[in-house]
Amino acid sequence: MPAVWKIRSDGVKQRFNLSPLRGEIVKLYQDGLSSRKIGNKLNLSHVRILKILKLENLTRRKLIQSISNPNYKDLTPQRAYIFGVMCGDGCVFSGLEHKKRWSFKSHIVHLSVKDKDFLDEFVKNFEDVYGSSPKIYYRDRKNKKWSNIWIARVNRKLIYEDLA
Repeated sequence: MPAVWKIRSDGVKQRFNLSPLRGEIVKLYQDGLSSRKIGNKLNLSHVRILKILKLENLTRRKLIQSISNPNYKDLTPQRAYIFGVMCGDGCVFSGLEHKKRWSFKSHIVHLSVKDKDFLDEFVKNFEDVYGSSPKIYYRDRKNKKWSNIWIARVNRKLIYEDLA
């Protein structure tokens, strides 16, 4: 295992061991894997992955994803359609979510409809305006009185702020 010697600010010479997995960690991160997923895959701690990325002088990706269409604020027929659908059948909400020991604020844009064609038209316009597609789910209702529904859901802060 290669080592690097550095002199601290107090003049003490200190040895740093370099991980043999550094190249693989950098490659996985550049391929789009998150630092937490890399840690789980290689059985290393998340903090260790972050330190290795810092030693390699890689800039970390931001948590908030930007919208790929720079003109998404312009009022187009597609954006007007999205506003109309969200006023009628959709909803936007934010709140705290909990996963294991973590609590975080989520920003959700949600549409639930019975008609698949209506959902497909919404998704097509959504992709035109924001450059990303929502996750689509089908919910089969157990109660026969209720209709089965299609759900489109996006968890992105910038889209939430645009539609709220």
